[in-house]
Amino acid sequence: MEMMDGCKIDVNGHISVIINADCIPKWMEVYKKYNLDGVAVSIFHDYKIQNVDFFREYPEVKHISISEGIPDISGSNGLLALRSAIISGKNRRIDFSFFPQLEVFNADWSPYFENLDKCINLYSLSMHHYTPKSKDITGLSQLSWLSKLKINQSNISSFHGLEEFSQLEELQFN
Repeated sequence: MEMMDGCKIDVNGHISVIINADCIPKWMEVYKKYNLDGVAVSIFHDYKIQNVDFFREYPEVKHISISEGIPDISGSNGLLALRSAIISGKNRRIDFSFFPQLEVFNADWSPYFENLDKCINLYSLSMHHYTPKSKDITGLSQLSWLSKLKINQSNISSFHGLEEFSQLEELQFN
């Protein structure tokens, strides 16, 4: 964790400003001033707002990280330039048709994910707690172009559907 103009900066793959709810404009100014990669929003770093509506004012954000404990993440729907997202929290409702440029997605799985197949640039998918009713990966097989698939803490008991991933280079189950 580093500091830049008094703001916390996370340097873990992407250089992201960590938003404090008390001074969102200041933190986003640091994001713009230093042309940082992304924006992190976490209840563990004093973000006490129940939504991420401020994202509507910053459609150019390309990388986001949103922690659990923030129930309404619909404010991120305007991030048409979004390239990567880390989303924590169970049962999130996300319509991926809002993110046509998404390349990397890492999240706690939710049965309420919609239109993931609209992310035609998605090459890396990491799902935690992936527990589909089918107990296989057929629910993800419409993403046949993925090159990386990582599934953690899952109820999968069959690799049925794996044959659909024609470009898969890396597969990991934990």
